[in-house]
Amino acid sequence: MMKKILYLFAAALLSVAAASCSSKATTDDGREITASPEAGPDGIVMLTQGDYYTAGQPVDRLTVIDFNAKWCGPCRAFAPVFEEAAEKYKGKVTFVSVDIDSVPDMMPEFGLEAIIPTVLIIRPDGSYVSYVGTGDLMPYDKFASLIDTNLNTK
Repeated sequence: MMKKILYLFAAALLSVAAASCSSKATTDDGREITASPEAGPDGIVMLTQGDYYTAGQPVDRLTVIDFNAKWCGPCRAFAPVFEEAAEKYKGKVTFVSVDIDSVPDMMPEFGLEAIIPTVLIIRPDGSYVSYVGTGDLMPYDKFASLIDTNLNTK
């Protein structure tokens, strides 16, 4: 009886693993790419657990990721700046919001400490730069300048 239960459990695990792998793709060198969800009406993609970027992964276009949390005051202060930039650069830059309480394992993937707000700018070749705190991100003109500089980086 115990063997039967173990076999059923193992079969269930295998079917779940197979189903979760079917929606993922890999690059030529075998790195996993998880498809990103669609952007909302404000132009911002809201990531959830299971949908995330990995360090060194090439992206279609410049991607700006805001690591934040609902309880974080500086994150809430930066949110309107991020939203304004998402509107201005819609179609040129991908804007992604990551609530670190919902997706806790993405910051360590990029070697980042759990200090928020942190903004990660990923260039199409997969290279990236990070900015911690709001000093480099606010007011809007400073943030837009960072985006423009990275848009022009080849």
